Amino acid sequence: MPKACPDDVIIEKTPAYFTANPQVPQRVFQFNPKIKFILIVRSPITRTVSDFTQILQTKKERNKPPINFEKMSFIKNCNGSIQLNKRFKPIRNSLYAEHLNRWLNYFPLKQFLIIDGDKFIEDPLSQAC
Repeated sequence: MPKACPDDVIIEKTPAYFTANPQVPQRVFQFNPKIKFILIVRSPITRTVSDFTQILQTKKERNKPPINFEKMSFIKNCNGSIQLNKRFKPIRNSLYAEHLNRWLNYFPLKQFLIIDGDKFIEDPLSQAC
């Protein structure tokens, strides 16, 4: 974080913190237990597709073969049934409840402003108030 005076408001915009290393919420809590969060979330499906599209674009730019979304998104478990592959980053990052629950182990919900990203695109002011 940048240096600031006690009355300054500092904003850091890094969405990776939300889904990052499981120790991040604890580290942030140790840094400032009264910190406030603005969490902008999109439809999990829209987010997953967007992440996957970015992966495909990166592979194309690096002349690497594309990956198959369906094969990466679903896996067979030990009894042969098909389940969602939570290790696949586009899916893992879209499991908002799992990530938020980790943060709620350290911070009360009242310290979070959770905004619907799809509505925010349409009318930012109404969502931020």
